[in-house]
Order: sequence, then structure tokens, then C-alpha cells
Amino acid sequence: MKRIKIVIVLILLALFGCTGRTNSGRIVINLDKPSLKNINLNEYCERIEIISLDDTNGVCPESKFRVFDKGFFIQKDSTCLDYFDNTGCFQQGYKFDRIIDFSVYNNKKLYILTSDRIEVYDLNNMSHECDLPLQDTSFTYCKVAGRDDNYVVVIAIRDGIEYSGHYDIKNQACYLAEGTIKGNNNSLRKVLGNSGFFYSDNDLYFFYSHTGTIYRMADFFYLSYLWSFEHKSPIEIKISNVQKTSDKLFMQIETDSVDYCLIMSLDENGTPHITEIYLNSNTPFFPLGVFYNSTNYYLCESKDIFKYVSVDLFDDGENQSVDIVQSISRYSIIKYCLK
Repeated sequence: MKRIKIVIVLILLALFGCTGRTNSGRIVINLDKPSLKNINLNEYCERIEIISLDDTNGVCPESKFRVFDKGFFIQKDSTCLDYFDNTGCFQQGYKFDRIIDFSVYNNKKLYILTSDRIEVYDLNNMSHECDLPLQDTSFTYCKVAGRDDNYVVVIAIRDGIEYSGHYDIKNQACYLAEGTIKGNNNSLRKVLGNSGFFYSDNDLYFFYSHTGTIYRMADFFYLSYLWSFEHKSPIEIKISNVQKTSDKLFMQIETDSVDYCLIMSLDENGTPHITEIYLNSNTPFFPLGVFYNSTNYYLCESKDIFKYVSVDLFDDGENQSVDIVQSISRYSIIKYCLK
């Protein structure tokens, strides 16, 4: 009887996983010079705002950060996470044994992934709520993100194989299935370190840096396949960031010496079509940070602001923009309010 129950469960899981899979096609990225177009920021942004961070000791341009209604979380190093409000004022610092990854879910929860647990914080009162233990020590846990009120998505490595799945919050149990990439553990850590989650329209997505493949985190076990990218170019590329709005997909590509920003329009079926490829040899360059409520937030050194902004998009004109830059602190967040 027990064997019959196990077989039934496996059949249901297989059916549940297959129904969530969709194939939206393969997109070809051509980085040949004839295909390059300059992005006009005025076409995509209504205005640009600068948020000066008042306490940036330990912050660097590569610091991970997350956005929510009350402000920003910025990771200073492997143990410290700082909370800034929407005006850039420092509010509170959090200390951990080791931060592997962190995620903000739906303005409700802050999830901190450590080596053996997921620490959960309530964003209403900014306090520690509980710990979700990761009891299987054979896995090296790499990524975490809230999918809904009941499950947290987890990505891990074991024996040179990537695993992905969900943590059941109520039952405090983690369910992982073999994923899509293999290799030695060090190479997998590097790939997953550059890969990442992003949210759009209340859906959770994940992109792989080495291929650009994008998945929607849909079912209990399985990833729902969306887009796979290939490039026709002699150079090696790495996808360093992907963000999405309801009608556009944004992708930042890094090579050994050049950065590109791709903007793709999504048709009614959700398939992306490349409309703009922007080479960063011109100024200003449109960088991808974290998209939240149709706004792109980008952390940078204040001295570099005019590499990334167009002066005429400031509400108060060129003179006021210069005054802002001269008066702000070492690090700032550029807020691109998208059309």
C-alpha cells in the first residue's frame, strides 16, 4: 500500500510539473556593429531622481541591494546588511554570521540565506520573525527568493549538480530537484553568483548568467521555461542583469571590455523582440539595477552620476542637477522613473 501511494505521488508531481512548462522560443542576440543602436533615455524615462545615501561606510558599487516600499537594503559585506529609508537616511544595521543571499518579498518579508538556515524578518516592524532550518547539509545553498506566502524558492549545489526547488514554510521542509546545469562546484558557484532572481507583475523569474536563459518560478518543484538566448558574435558574453516590465525585457551584457544594454519589446504572446542595443562607449549609459514599481534603481558612486543620466531629465534643469551632485555623499541611488 505504501508503494502504491509513492507511485501516485510521483505521477501527480510529474503531471503538475509538465502542465506549467511553456516554450516561448529562442532569441538570437547579434552584437555586430550594424545592429547597434543608441538608446535615447528620454524615450524610456519620464524623469530621473538622485537619492543620496548618508552613511555609506563599507558600501561599494558592487554591493547587492533590494528595494521595497520603505526604502532599501544594501549588503556592505558578507556579514552586514543596512537599511536606508526612501530619502537615503540610514535607519538600522543587521549583523549575521554570513550572508549568502537575501531577498525582499512583496513588502512583507526579508529573507536572509545563511549556510544552514533562512532567517525571516517582518518588514512591518523590521524585526526578526523566525528561522527556517536547512537541515540537509549535503547541499551548498546559493540563492533564495520568496515566491508566495507559503513557499520560498531555493537554489543549491551538490556534487557538481545544480538543484532548485521550494521551501515549505508551514512544514519547515525543503524540496529540491535536479536542475539544468552541471560542472564542478567552484564553476557552479561562479555561475550562480552572477545569476539571479527578479520580480515583475508579482511573478518571480530567474536568469542564468552564462546563457541568459530565463525561467518563471511557477510550480511546486519545476521551473517554467520561458526564453533562451544565443548570440552570433565571436566574443564571449555574460548576462550580468535582467529586469522586466509588463511590455519590455531589459538585459545587461558584459564582455571583456564592453558593456551593452538590450531593450526588447514583448509582443502579445510574451515573446521578446530586440528593439535597441546600446553600446556603453557613449554617455549617458543606461545601467540596469533593480526594477521596482516601473522604476529602475541603480547604486553608483556619486562622482559617476553623469555617466548614467541625461541632465535634461532632471525636473529642475541643468543648474539644479549640478548643485545636487556637488552636495550629495559618496554613494547615491539613481532613480529612473520609466514611462
